Amino acid sequence: MRLWADVYDAAGSRLGGGPVALTSASVTRVLDGVGTIRLSAPGSDPRALALLTNERRVRVYYQATDDTSVRELGRGVIQKVRASGTPANWTLDCEGGDDLVDLARVSTKLRRNYSQQSVSVIATSLVGLVSSWSVSASGGNTTDARFDGVSVFKALLGLAEQQGLHVRAGASAKTVEIGAFGGASGLRLVNPAQAMAALDDADEVALIETLSVEQDTEPLCTRLYPLGAGIGEAWLTIEKATRNLPYTRQVENVNGQDAHFLEDFSAIAQYGTIQKMGRFGQIAPLSNSEADQENAANALYDMAAAWLTRYSQRLDSYRVTCKKARVTVRPGDKIRLVYNGVVMRDGAVVHYLDVDDEFWVMECTERVGVEGEALDLIVASVDRHAQDSARIVIGALEELTIEGVSVKPYFNLRSYVFDRVIDPVTPAVIPVRITNATHRITRILLKLKTRSFVSTTLPEVTDNQHRHTIIQSATGDASELYLRKVSFYDEVTNELHDGALWIDIESDAFLLQTAQETADDEITLAYGLHEDTETPDTVRIAINATDYTGALSGPWAVGGGAEVIELDITAQILTEAGSNIQQEFLVTLTCDDGQGEIEATVEIYEIIHSIGLL
Repeated sequence: MRLWADVYDAAGSRLGGGPVALTSASVTRVLDGVGTIRLSAPGSDPRALALLTNERRVRVYYQATDDTSVRELGRGVIQKVRASGTPANWTLDCEGGDDLVDLARVSTKLRRNYSQQSVSVIATSLVGLVSSWSVSASGGNTTDARFDGVSVFKALLGLAEQQGLHVRAGASAKTVEIGAFGGASGLRLVNPAQAMAALDDADEVALIETLSVEQDTEPLCTRLYPLGAGIGEAWLTIEKATRNLPYTRQVENVNGQDAHFLEDFSAIAQYGTIQKMGRFGQIAPLSNSEADQENAANALYDMAAAWLTRYSQRLDSYRVTCKKARVTVRPGDKIRLVYNGVVMRDGAVVHYLDVDDEFWVMECTERVGVEGEALDLIVASVDRHAQDSARIVIGALEELTIEGVSVKPYFNLRSYVFDRVIDPVTPAVIPVRITNATHRITRILLKLKTRSFVSTTLPEVTDNQHRHTIIQSATGDASELYLRKVSFYDEVTNELHDGALWIDIESDAFLLQTAQETADDEITLAYGLHEDTETPDTVRIAINATDYTGALSGPWAVGGGAEVIELDITAQILTEAGSNIQQEFLVTLTCDDGQGEIEATVEIYEIIHSIGLL
């Protein structure tokens, strides 16, 4: 057995005059995770000491003694270096991530948005941020996505998870794949006791050396209530989604509020109703427009449906070590497991297994050393990791849940007060403005108070006096004035009024007086509160010119009088809004008789979503 590694720097240039000899190596490939590479070399080898250092890139190869072909075991980045042993047997051990670690080291930075794009377009854009990398992507629906400050690899995981797809390293260097996968690898794992001698040379058959099985229903769920980003009543739900496959959207009233959910009928028939509230905090609208809210609801549906498909089934997982594995196995492929017999643990029979079925490869580790070659597999009946496996393999890099990827909606209350005058010919118009910060309207209340006019000044008038002094007599002595009776015509009322024109004979000063009063003293203002006796009578309401008086149980203040009126106009505003809530609505108040003032308080209970202007 020959085993060696070629070493490269970060720029991809090969280092040293040749390969570094290794004593052992293993490569672990993981579905939906960054794999690992481990290798050991003699600690006394100067070439190994010089080349196998941190952040070196390595490609590991081996050649079996009885084989002329050379196989690439794997490639990765050295991130940890350890030296241990005895003076006679000193060993250099190196460990790091596989090629995908490059994607985990580049950030999407902030506000990377995609609106109604295919998985392929989004994935290509994300991977394009990493130099020299390419992606092959297929499957999924068009969707919205936003990424803020996460790694490219984590963004790809979130995208795939949302669409029920998977991520794995490509077959070539610096490539990554996204898809449904599940293709047959062509490999069969069989019990040696059942294998015929003729199968020894069959490359598609590997012999099982050890096997363990676990059947788990602990995380099982048959009815899922999905919630997206948000807090409290601001959570995104699937209410506005338009999808109904593979599960029909359903709703029930819970504590006075609609709760939307998905359920798997076949799983319920087998396991009963097992309810879970699922938080998918990475799903949020890109903006508060009706279209983006629908897109976000559809994205939430896609992710919830993919999750329920996987978690509504019992997970049967097998850990298998096999020999004579001559077919390259990749995570996401399917292998056929054929086993009939007892399962031993510590020399005791723990299970009897009779299985002949295809299973998902969730993790595969190829080991090469002085003892030969071996293949360790974790295979599962459902394409999801066991709970502990997911935490160890994926959680060590970054949490799978992309919490905080987008800005979350939250509850808000706005209140405005308006004072308006009103009479039968003068309506009171109240603006209700909903901006693009509003994600959803919860409630709009309109509180009205009717009252009479109140003035703080009033002319002090006696004997019906109403005069206009143009030039006043200097002495006020009537003997010096000439009086001439005149008539004044009122164009508004079409009436004649008697008056007098006083002319000072000596100074030609004159006084215009429009009443039968001879005094020439000035008119003064009296200060204080002076309240009218009339109030608005029979108040009606219209919104954007549509009369809603009857729908809101009006009219109000019939017969006049000061009244307090409280109206919930939420349904009427939503009716007028149609598909666009982000606009200004005009509430018009009229009265049939009377006059006065209306104090209007508008309270807007809403879910807002802080967004940047693009």
